[in-house]
Amino acid sequence: MKNVFSIKNFATAVLAFGLIFSFTSCEEDVCKDVLCAATGVATDINGTCSCVCDSGYEGTDCATLSRAKFVGTYSVADACSASGSAAYTVTITASATDETRVLLSNFWDFYAANVVATVEGNTITIASQDPDNDGFPVAGTGTYSASANTITFNYTVTETATSQNDVCQATYTKQ
Repeated sequence: MKNVFSIKNFATAVLAFGLIFSFTSCEEDVCKDVLCAATGVATDINGTCSCVCDSGYEGTDCATLSRAKFVGTYSVADACSASGSAAYTVTITASATDETRVLLSNFWDFYAANVVATVEGNTITIASQDPDNDGFPVAGTGTYSASANTITFNYTVTETATSQNDVCQATYTKQ
C-alpha cells in the first residue's frame, strides 16, 4: 500500500514541527493594477497589459466613446455618378439610445430625416435605410482621419422606382 502525503498530513507536520512555508506563484499578474473604464477588460498579451475595449469604446483605458471624434459640423464636398458634384454642410450628433450610433443631418444634401450610422473605431457604417421613406435608400461606409480631421465616405443612393444608383464619394471636413 502506498503512503500518500496529503495536504492534511502536511498541515499536521507543519504544526508539529513548527515549520513555516511560503508558497508563491511563478507568474506575476501584470494586469493586477490596471483599471479599464466602461466595461473594458485588462488582458495580459505577451507580458504587457492592455485594456480590451467593448464595442463603442477606445483608448488606453477604454474611457473614450469611439463616436466622439465623429460628432460635429462638417463641410462636405461630394462627387456622385448621377447627381454630380455638390458642396453642403452636414451635422453629426450622438444617438441618445445607442453609444455606437450617430445621426447625420442633411446627408446627401437631400434627406429631411437623419441618416443613422454605426461607429466602430475609425469606421462609420450606414446600413441600408430609407430615412424619408420616399424610395431613395442609402448605404455606405466612411473612414475617419485624425490627422486631417476628415471623414472619407463612399455611399450609394438608389432610386427604387428606376433602380438607378447614384454612387458617391464625399470628403467631410470638420469645421
